[in-house]
Amino acid sequence: MKVLVVEDRFDNAVVALQFFKEKGIEAEVIGTANNAKKKLEKEAYLGAIIDVEIPQAIGETPQVLGPGVGELAKELGTPHVYLTGGYFHHGPQAKVFVDEFCLEQDEGNMVPDKTDLGAWEAAWDVLRSLGNLEEIYESRVRYQKFTGEMYRRA
Repeated sequence: MKVLVVEDRFDNAVVALQFFKEKGIEAEVIGTANNAKKKLEKEAYLGAIIDVEIPQAIGETPQVLGPGVGELAKELGTPHVYLTGGYFHHGPQAKVFVDEFCLEQDEGNMVPDKTDLGAWEAAWDVLRSLGNLEEIYESRVRYQKFTGEMYRRA
């Protein structure tokens, strides 16, 4: 079981990997919307932490593409949260929230900057509050095993 981290900034990705390693949880970092969607289509994840502004492909300028990755995660039954550092403000804080509605409402919990382990701790706490991640993961894996297809919400 592993967590998908969709984050294009190297310094933030290093801190995310450090956080999950210290927790004894395998994490995979993907830096673009295209690659994140491909990975979600192929593999079941315990959950996902998604940046709001990410590039479509390597070398492109970051755009507000995280919600599209989140929509696919939702369709595939992957619990996910968003963790963004600069979409709402510019400063030494990040924001963690659960759904795209919060983008429009400027809602969410302010947390430390993503170069701080505390930001990833906060995102992990919110992700875990969504339900029993292990049971959700195991049910999706069973579905895939018996049907040969990834689970998709109807």
